[in-house]
Amino acid sequence: MNRIREVLRNEYVGAVAIGFLFAQVIGIVISLVMRPVNFFVERASRPGAFGRVDTETFPWASLISPALNVLLLGLISFLLLRWLYPKAAVQQHAGEAASNATEESGGPE
Repeated sequence: MNRIREVLRNEYVGAVAIGFLFAQVIGIVISLVMRPVNFFVERASRPGAFGRVDTETFPWASLISPALNVLLLGLISFLLLRWLYPKAAVQQHAGEAASNATEESGGPE
C-alpha cells in the first residue's frame, strides 16, 4: 500500500485525480443550483393555456441523487488528499523547502 501511495504522490497522478474529483464536485454543485433556477425561469416565461395558472412544482426529490454524489465525491477526494499528503509530511516538506532556501541564499544574515 505504501508503494501505491509513493507512486501516486511522486508521479503527480494523485494530485491530478484529486483535482479531477474536486472539479466534478464543483460542476455538480453548479448543476444543483441551476436546476431549480432554470425550472422557475422556464415556468415564468411560459404562461398557462387559456389563462390557466400553472401549478406544476419543482421535483425536489430529483436533487437527492446529485447531492449524495457531491457528498461522496467530496468525501473520497478529501480522504485521498489526507492519505496522500498527511499534515506532518506537508509541514516537514515546508520546513525542508525553507532550509533549502536559506542555504541557497548564503545562510541567515
